[in-house]
Amino acid sequence: MDEFKQPVVMVSHPRSGRNWLRYMMERAFEHLYGVNGPIILSQMIHMSHDGMGLHKTKKLRYMTARKWGERKYSWNDRKVIFVARDPRDAVVSNYYLLVVRRHCDLRYGKTKTPYTMSRFFRDLDWGIDPICRWFQWWAPYVRRDDVHFVTYEELKTRPAFELQLVLDFLPGDHEVEDWMVQAAADASTFEKLRGMELKGYHFPDSAGDLLPGCPETMQFRRGVVGGWRDELDEETQEYCHGVMCQHLVGVPPFDRYLNA
Repeated sequence: MDEFKQPVVMVSHPRSGRNWLRYMMERAFEHLYGVNGPIILSQMIHMSHDGMGLHKTKKLRYMTARKWGERKYSWNDRKVIFVARDPRDAVVSNYYLLVVRRHCDLRYGKTKTPYTMSRFFRDLDWGIDPICRWFQWWAPYVRRDDVHFVTYEELKTRPAFELQLVLDFLPGDHEVEDWMVQAAADASTFEKLRGMELKGYHFPDSAGDLLPGCPETMQFRRGVVGGWRDELDEETQEYCHGVMCQHLVGVPPFDRYLNA
């Protein structure tokens, strides 16, 4: 577990909307305090992928994707904001980040065959299985009073409302007025953030090459709920459903994705 001093940790699987929520919060704090939003947020919130980010080795594997049964909850003295996304959308987005944007040379088998989207979904480190196991491990903890659960899908549907809930959850007395929350949400639409990226704005964790004329290399690539339906063949969709049923049936709040 990383050592950090902030009173709050924001946890998410990669490509689940953390940068988007972070940007909204920064804009809200700028309206409230009139100073640099990123500085305020960095003093308050530690950003974590909780072992589901890139391990710093040449193998580029998740650090603890197969070891959830050995873990204990480590943030009893912190408030936690947990950001979830449909695991199929998250894995599709992660594929484009790693394979297309960052050019990670992911291969499998004796012939070292390059990864296709279908193969990526079946990988035991990168695919649908580890994120579902991770959700399963987190399920009893996201219902705690000191954990706030928010989804990418809810942020898309009602961004200002969900942002207000997140701000209310933070420690301290941050009297963010309604207009500040709405202004922050309005400044953080997908279209505006994508436009900023096209003009050269560098978002956190956006390492890799943004290729001109190739939207699939963008940090804000599509911003579509359920976009996995356009990316996965029928066989891979059935595989995903089977894995999700194995790990998420009767596991609220993550079982919501079984019917998505």
